[in-house]
Amino acid sequence: MGVTEPGSPRRSAVVAEETRGLILQAAEIEFANRGFARARLEDIAEPVGITRAAIIYHFGDKRALYAAVLEATFRALAERIRAALEADAPHAERVEGLIGAWVDYAAERPTLARLFIREVADSPRELAPEIRDLVDPMFSLVTEGIEKGQQEGAFRRIDPV
Repeated sequence: MGVTEPGSPRRSAVVAEETRGLILQAAEIEFANRGFARARLEDIAEPVGITRAAIIYHFGDKRALYAAVLEATFRALAERIRAALEADAPHAERVEGLIGAWVDYAAERPTLARLFIREVADSPRELAPEIRDLVDPMFSLVTEGIEKGQQEGAFRRIDPV
C-alpha cells in the first residue's frame, strides 16, 4: 500500500493537517469579526464543511483554538520583524524594513489589526497573557534594534519605548 493511498496513515495525517489549517483560517476571520466571546464554533465549522465536534477534536476547546489563531497570526509577524532587524543593512534601513514588514503583513492579513484591536478593547486592564506572550517578544526585538542603533551612533539617544 502506498503512503498516499486512501486510508493510509500518511494520507490521514495530511487530511488532518489540511483540515486544521482550514479551521484556523475560518476561526481567524470569525474571531476578528466577532471577538472571542461572540464567536461560535458552529460558525467557524460551517465554511470548512465540518461540525463543531470536529473543531473540538482538532483543538480541544474554543480557548485553545483562539490561542492557536493568535499564535499563527502573531508568530508569522514576529518572524518578519526579526528578519528585518537582523538584515545585513544599516540600522536606519533595518527600521524601515521593520515598518515595511509590519505594513505588508497587515495588508496581506487584514484580520491582524482587528484581532489586536478587539483584544485591546475587550481587555479590562491589560492584554490577556496569550496576547502578551506574543506581543512582548516583538516589542523587545524592536526596542533592542533601536538600542543597538543608538549604541552604534545611528540613532540619537532617546527612550526607544
